[in-house]
Amino acid sequence: VKVLALDFNNLSGALPVSLGQLEWLQDLDLEHNHLSGSLPSTIGSLPSLVQLGLGGNRFSGLLPAEVCTPLQRIADGSSLLPPCDLSGNQFA
Repeated sequence: VKVLALDFNNLSGALPVSLGQLEWLQDLDLEHNHLSGSLPSTIGSLPSLVQLGLGGNRFSGLLPAEVCTPLQRIADGSSLLPPCDLSGNQFA
């Protein structure tokens, strides 16, 4: 799986830690659902991930340092979409 696009699907609950096992995943788009809980730090260890969209959910707690850091390093400003969108959540 290289692209997992499930935005606007009324998904709810927490993200499984097993998402970190999708080593070929390049684009994870789960924006505008009803996902909640804390983000698993395993998302930050996805070696191929270049786009992460988790905005518009109900995530809370501390934001793991591993999440988005690799994406921010590879962003060169030429993309129309930000490489990491966590807006609209309730992170501490």
